[in-house]
Amino acid sequence: MTATLGIICAIGSAFFNGSFAALFKTEKMVALNISPIVFQLYVSTGVFLSSWLVIPFLRYNQELMNDNTVGTSFEFSPLGLVGGVLLVMAIAGSFQAVEAVGLALGQGIWGGAAMVVSYMWGDVVFHETPSNVGASIGALIMLVFGVGCIALCDLISQYFAQCTICSRSGMDIEAS
Repeated sequence: MTATLGIICAIGSAFFNGSFAALFKTEKMVALNISPIVFQLYVSTGVFLSSWLVIPFLRYNQELMNDNTVGTSFEFSPLGLVGGVLLVMAIAGSFQAVEAVGLALGQGIWGGAAMVVSYMWGDVVFHETPSNVGASIGALIMLVFGVGCIALCDLISQYFAQCTICSRSGMDIEAS
């Protein structure tokens, strides 16, 4: 896979990752008052069924096309099963977060945290050292700061509202 195709796939993934939880907040779903865990079951069923759509495209994978042993035997990968369990847990947590704090706040927090976790997996576990470590660490610091601002946005807005009220009325902020 080329780097360009990888970036296109990453953009598609970001779009779909940013959209799947929105379905839980539609008027129709809210009217049904479905539990996040039940909706998670529906999503997991959709993941299972849609995964079968990949099979016809396997023949276009260059790595598989050049391997004459592909399709002659079945090998089970326990790590694939672990990955599935992690995905289900992540999605279940997503719907719980959406119900508790809303889509924008929940997605902002789990999306940013997922980027940091993914970076750590790549760097620490798979030794994928970035070409500019300093810039990479700086970007992670900004990301964590941004996620912190998202997580604390209500508290921050209350603080600034209080400051605005105090400054308009001539009150001392420390006294209030």
